[in-house]
Amino acid sequence: MKGFTAAELAEMQAADEEIDREFDAAYAHCEEQKLIDKWVDELVKIDTLDARTLHRKNKQDKYAKAYYESHKDELAAKKKAYYESHKDELAAKMKAYYESHKDELAAKKKAYYESHKDELAAKMKAYRESHKDELAAKMKAYRESHKDELAAKMKAYYESHKDELAAKKKAYYESHKDELAAKMKAYRESHKDELAAKKKAYRESHKDELAAKMKAYRESHKEQRNAYQRKYYQKSKRRKQHVLSNKIQKEAS
Repeated sequence: MKGFTAAELAEMQAADEEIDREFDAAYAHCEEQKLIDKWVDELVKIDTLDARTLHRKNKQDKYAKAYYESHKDELAAKKKAYYESHKDELAAKMKAYYESHKDELAAKKKAYYESHKDELAAKMKAYRESHKDELAAKMKAYRESHKDELAAKMKAYYESHKDELAAKKKAYYESHKDELAAKMKAYRESHKDELAAKKKAYRESHKDELAAKMKAYRESHKEQRNAYQRKYYQKSKRRKQHVLSNKIQKEAS
């Protein structure tokens, strides 16, 4: 009885990697946006305010805030235009920032995840439910386009975790023995004809191979088979003698 199949493990691993990539992208985008907003705000304000006003701004935060509030739409439009015209430059800066703060951002991400674990789990569950078909289609397309890569990864993972997976599989089987046996029995009953047809087709298409295997098996287990046959013959002989002896005794009495 198998636990998780290679395909199921590959699917779970791919899903984990995709979720992690989405989280990385979302977090990086959030941090990028904060930095970009900060840079662009400063650039736009410096570009918009004259030297005198800028000097006053540095001394009078209240005035700066009031100015920003009263020119919010205008500044937002300039900020957007600046971002559009400096997109590549800002993206390069953001990439450089991410590279130089990689460990810090990873630590923040981990801390954020730990402190929002339940909230994120609930959001992820809700997202999966509402995007079930879309995610299934993406996962299928991903598996198809990465078939060889996933098979290689899965094989490598299985090889390096062989004992661990075998132990988990055994533990799962032991704790679900009756349930699995019932499911298997029900499956065999409901697919009886289909399974018989597959078995027959397999025997037909592998006739020579199976015959060769059977011959090799008989050759390598010859002594064992002979010993078993002798034992069976002697046991059968004793049984017949016992029956015959009983019959003679009954007839004599």
